[in-house]
Amino acid sequence: MLMFMVAGLSALWVVAFLVGYGVTSENVGAAMVQLLPGAFSFALAVKIRPERPRIRLWINILEVVWVLIAFGRIGQGDVTGVLGLILPGIILVLVNTRAARSYFVPGRYF
Repeated sequence: MLMFMVAGLSALWVVAFLVGYGVTSENVGAAMVQLLPGAFSFALAVKIRPERPRIRLWINILEVVWVLIAFGRIGQGDVTGVLGLILPGIILVLVNTRAARSYFVPGRYF
């Protein structure tokens, strides 16, 4: 559910960015950088099923990318980077709990 929310927030950010700054080729390129991880988050959220350990691995990789994007914003002096650490942090903690790990391991989900 949180991954769908991340994808929706990413799409909302892109729309707000393009409305606020105008649709130019440079702005569209900057918006795509934010939209690609959001689209990937949506695709992974749709594919979550029991006994698919690779999906869990890709979720972890995606959330680390989101954390790196947030650190990049913090490094540029953008305060939204701090807020951008919240959802990836929560998702990383929840995906790596014992219950979630057993959900993704083949043959071990009850």
